[in-house]
Amino acid sequence: MDRPSDPQAVGIYQMLLDRIDAAYAARDYGTFRPLVVLPQRFVTPERVRTISTEEGLRTAFLNFADFLRSQNVDGLIRHCRSAHFRSPGLMRGMHVTHMVSRSGIRLQPPYEVLTTLRYRDGDWRVSASLNRVPETGWPVLAMKTAADHIRPVPQFNDTVPPKETRS
Repeated sequence: MDRPSDPQAVGIYQMLLDRIDAAYAARDYGTFRPLVVLPQRFVTPERVRTISTEEGLRTAFLNFADFLRSQNVDGLIRHCRSAHFRSPGLMRGMHVTHMVSRSGIRLQPPYEVLTTLRYRDGDWRVSASLNRVPETGWPVLAMKTAADHIRPVPQFNDTVPPKETRS
């Protein structure tokens, strides 16, 4: 994202991150669900995972929320670094995620996430994320059991999340 961020987009994106983080901390799928769209694409340098069912999304959410609790993480620390409107209903942004337990133990190094957001039904929602985190790190482990389609990434482009395909 080489141009200056749009302050309005940054505010919307950070607010969405904060709402998602609160849902994980409370283990509240009902709060989380309207913040994302299906299918949900989760990309790492090695794989593209697609979750296209409610059951898969709920499983991924609960797996990750349970992992955070098991590691004494009250919530994620995520900071929006940039965001831009690409069109009236499309936004792309980048944030950094820190996973630190209440006792101050860092669970993994901070990592960047590039996210695509879509405006649906009067609200912004996450539709895809490109995570610069290894396959052996969290949140990837939570996603492995929930994805209904996994494929290798033919060429990793870390500047924008992959384009979504319509089926």
